[in-house]
Amino acid sequence: MTDNFFFVACYFTKTSIEDFKAKYPSINITDLKSRVIVITDWALEINKVDSTEVFTSYGGIEVKLIVKSFKTSLQDKDKITLTRYPVNLYRDDEMKTLIQNYTHSCILGAVKNFVKTESLPDI
Repeated sequence: MTDNFFFVACYFTKTSIEDFKAKYPSINITDLKSRVIVITDWALEINKVDSTEVFTSYGGIEVKLIVKSFKTSLQDKDKITLTRYPVNLYRDDEMKTLIQNYTHSCILGAVKNFVKTESLPDI
């Protein structure tokens, strides 16, 4: 899924697919490539993954766009021509910083739980 700047992994729920097929029985979902869809219900999901195996991840974290409901009109005016090649969301500096901040806070929390505070000197 892209907004013409970045792309993110997009996953459609089984219910969203079934609802779409019920509303638009003559339209195949593969016909929606390069078309505008309106996502009416969605969620973001963050998962731990192996970034060496999952291209759409950074620092062991993957952000997924979960589409729960969507619609389309499939009119010619809705056909999109990208004006630039969208890049992976994780190339955005702000997204990298958010993920690095999250992993850093997780490491600090893990270290804090396993270090005896009475053995540390006062600073």
